[in-house]
Order: sequence, then structure tokens, then C-alpha cells
Amino acid sequence: YLEEGDIAALDIDSVQVFDSAGTAVERPVKTTTLHSGTVDKAAYRHFMLKEIHAQTQAVADTLEGRIHNGAVLTEIFGVHARELLSSTKAVRIIACGSSHHAALVARYWIESLAGIPCFAEIASEYRYRDVAQVDGTLFVTVSQSGETSDTLAALRHSAGRGYLSRLAICNVPESSLVRES
Repeated sequence: YLEEGDIAALDIDSVQVFDSAGTAVERPVKTTTLHSGTVDKAAYRHFMLKEIHAQTQAVADTLEGRIHNGAVLTEIFGVHARELLSSTKAVRIIACGSSHHAALVARYWIESLAGIPCFAEIASEYRYRDVAQVDGTLFVTVSQSGETSDTLAALRHSAGRGYLSRLAICNVPESSLVRES
């Protein structure tokens, strides 16, 4: 993975990586399991059109193995998720763009179903202020790519601010957001 500030120079035969000081460095190489279909628009004119038509399958794929007897399996969030979620007194969701719209929907459902306060904020605003905090608040970031600069800055801003824990919801398991959460 490239680290924050790294620059990669690519040509047909090689890859060179430089850190933020311009020094040549070597970074570990990880082969991903993603396939080209995730970045191909197929027969659709736009990626958005492809995503609209893929919604049914995307929902089915998302729920597969995550629901049992009509209940969400909390273990999908990690081995200690049940204890963490039972300790959660409030949720703060940070995102940008369409991920922020998803956060607004999540806020509605969390407050309606869990009965706890939920705050959905735009990352570029959250990162520049000190928020009044409720004890037991779970900090959640939402990002499609996991590389959105404002969302990453908000995650870093949240460090050491007394959150119960930090959770990332992201389409890219290898992203900076997931690794830093």
C-alpha cells in the first residue's frame, strides 16, 4: 500500500515509490481479490446506471450470511461487536457526498429502531470543530472508496476524543479508511 504522502511513478516495466520527502522507498505489495467487473461499466452508458440496475443483486450480496432468523448477526462487525453495540449510547456518522446521504438514512433508522441519538455530519465540517460529545458515542465513517480526503481527515481528528470505538463502512476493504479505523 502507498502511505500518506507517497508518490508512485509507473512505466511499462517498473514501479518506483517515493515518500513525502522524495526518498525512494519499498512498500509491501498486496494482491487484491477484486475483479475487473467492479470497475467496468459493462453495457451501460454510465457507472450510475450500472449501479442502479445492480441494486437488487447488491442488496442480496450484502445480506448474504449477515442475517439469521430475521436478525442481523452482530459478529459481522467484529468479535466484540455485541458488547460494543450494547455499550453504545449515541452514534456519530461522518461522510461526504452520496455517502453522507446514506448516513442521513442510517441516522433515521438508528434513532427509530435503536432509540439512541445519532448525528450525521459532513466530514469537511466535522474535521474543523470540537464537538460536544455524549459519553458512549460510537464514531462511524462511511465512504465508497475509503480514500476521501475530508473523511480521512475527520477520522484522524476523532482520535483521542473519547469515542467508544471507531467503525468504517466502506466498499474497499484495503482502503486507508478501513486500515486506520
